[in-house]
Amino acid sequence: MHENYINFEEGFKRLMSNKMLYKKLLLSHDSSNSTQAVIDAIKTGDCDEIGRAAHTLKGAALNLSLTAVAQVSGEIEQRAKNGEVAADLIEQITAATEGTTKAIQALIDSGAL
Repeated sequence: MHENYINFEEGFKRLMSNKMLYKKLLLSHDSSNSTQAVIDAIKTGDCDEIGRAAHTLKGAALNLSLTAVAQVSGEIEQRAKNGEVAADLIEQITAATEGTTKAIQALIDSGAL
């Protein structure tokens, strides 16, 4: 399941195979606030704010190899740069965030972390 949301191997390598640090960062990571900031920006229709919020979320997701969140937030950011509000992606970013949270918990529950 997690492979749809997290590239565990990439994230693990990015942190020089420090499993405890990666676990700590995943546990402390909460995409929900950043995702809500993107959604709130989309609802205002301000493409500059959408772009900033999506860029912030994408950066955090890429640092931890949270691939689903990074992909959707990157698409939202790109569309904002093109002057598009991307309201049609609210469900996708919400689903990616929820799926990632579940995937992190599943990794922990499985003992992989």
